[in-house]
Parts: sequence; C-alpha cells; structure tokens
Amino acid sequence: MKIIRRFLSDIRRGENLDLYFFVVAALALAILNGLGLASAKLVESVTLALLGLLAAHSLGIRERLTNK
Repeated sequence: MKIIRRFLSDIRRGENLDLYFFVVAALALAILNGLGLASAKLVESVTLALLGLLAAHSLGIRERLTNK
C-alpha cells in the first residue's frame, strides 16, 4: 500500500516519470520476449533505448548532486 501511495504521489508531482517508464517498458519487453512475441530486432532496439534512458537519468542525478 505504501508503494502505491508513493507511486501516485510521484505521478501527481511529475517526479521519477522516466524511471516509471523504464520499469514499465522493461517489464513489457521481458513479458513479450518470454512469450516469444518480440523479435530480436525489437529486443535489441528497446534494450538500447532503455540503456540510454538509464544513462540520461544517472547524468541528471550526478548534476543535481554537484549543484548542491
């Protein structure tokens, strides 16, 4: 229950949206791949996109920490 409240609070404030998108996309890709519905090209391209998103997020965190 606490996790759901935090999720809804983050969504209302517009925080961590990139991470929530990352989790949903990764889970969807894992499910599609597990069911055999995702082609190898789709898995590769989505994986690269998710890694790029993760890198951008970590750069944002680093920037916020250095500006404090």
